[in-house]
Amino acid sequence: MIYLKLGFRNCWRQRGRNIFVLLSVIVGTAGMISLGGYINRWRLTLTYDSIYLKSKGSIAIYQKDGLRMSKYDPKKYTFTAAQQATINSVLDTDKEIETRGKFLYGSGLASNGCSSYPFEIAGYDAALDASFRDKPEVIQWAMNLAKFNSGERFANFKQNNVVGVSKGLARSLGKETTLSGAGPAAPTGDLNEYCKGAGAKARIAKDPNLQLISLRMDRQLGASDVDVAHIYSTGLSMTDDAKLTAPITLVQDLFGTDRVSFITAYYKDSTHAQDKAATVQKALHDKGVEADVYAWDDARSNPHFVGTMNFLYAIGFFFCVLILSVVVLSVINLTTMNVLERSREIGTLKAIGFRQNSISAIFLSESIIIALTGCLGGLTLSMIGNFIVNALKMHQILPGAAFPALVMIVPDLTISFAILSGMFLVVALSGFLTCHDLAKRSCLKLLS
Repeated sequence: MIYLKLGFRNCWRQRGRNIFVLLSVIVGTAGMISLGGYINRWRLTLTYDSIYLKSKGSIAIYQKDGLRMSKYDPKKYTFTAAQQATINSVLDTDKEIETRGKFLYGSGLASNGCSSYPFEIAGYDAALDASFRDKPEVIQWAMNLAKFNSGERFANFKQNNVVGVSKGLARSLGKETTLSGAGPAAPTGDLNEYCKGAGAKARIAKDPNLQLISLRMDRQLGASDVDVAHIYSTGLSMTDDAKLTAPITLVQDLFGTDRVSFITAYYKDSTHAQDKAATVQKALHDKGVEADVYAWDDARSNPHFVGTMNFLYAIGFFFCVLILSVVVLSVINLTTMNVLERSREIGTLKAIGFRQNSISAIFLSESIIIALTGCLGGLTLSMIGNFIVNALKMHQILPGAAFPALVMIVPDLTISFAILSGMFLVVALSGFLTCHDLAKRSCLKLLS
């Protein structure tokens, strides 16, 4: 206790310089906590977007090499009805699975009756998608990605021939109106008049109807007459120009098959998805189904998540090293100046019987007081700053994003504790080691 009292008294005596040390610790700690909160916000957003909105599931089961080859040879690299039944029987044995989904991907041409554009379509269970968009986690962290630009969910329509159109493709097709907002259908009359006559652009924009043409799996042409249920954004500008979504039954009818491209399983806890993927793959192999099983955070199936997070982690690490370096140099510099000015005080303490360990303990208590005060001040400053930033509801345009993103800082308890612990140890040890080195000198050298 006596060392703490002496340490507190000495901190107050040297308050002029110690204030600058405290400021560097406070600002550095607040900056690192806020940076960690910014990275954590995107980790949560991209996690729930990947699992529930980007159809990655907790794990995704593909035919062997199906992730890479299903677009080029869909008949060979998709699951038959019998294989689907086997996969479901394996998944039925795992009680940690909440639900599962099946998806069919394909491509073709979409036409507004006047011009055609290539598309990639994803078919899925409409009811399952609606339940995902209502999940509290998705609403909290990925609301902007879960919302449509216009229109309604597939589950809101009784008819099956409805599609979701990405906003870039909708712009190319000249479509602005969805099925729920469309008025009475205008008579088509002459096709040339419909496409090139007076008011053709507005007429096409108000008509939610599209025609889809594709090559079926039996190598025949397939076609479907559909209506636009909603216009949405994929979240990435590079994928917004050619995407369609639809109920899986419509996509299977379009391609003339009962096959699926992959099956997903959604666990109650997705943190151990890598282990679950390996377990399911082995169980399927034992059942005679050769499949590739990917966790939602596997770089092969979800390169956008892995690449984005690795970039953010690298940036965070760089700034943390930079901030810690500045803080350490400030602490060492100012502590050294303080100690040099107090060399005679240290010599006097040694002359009256204080041992080196006792003197070091006094300076350690000073360092601990400065480190603890700085960390608590930094935590307080970060909480205030984060509250202000979140309340301002600012937006930023990220590279490759299809729309501005809300700036949010959501510190993670574990990361914040690690930052506070690291900063405390760095500051305390920097100050202590600087003083400890001087305390080893002889009494005569210190007094002279």
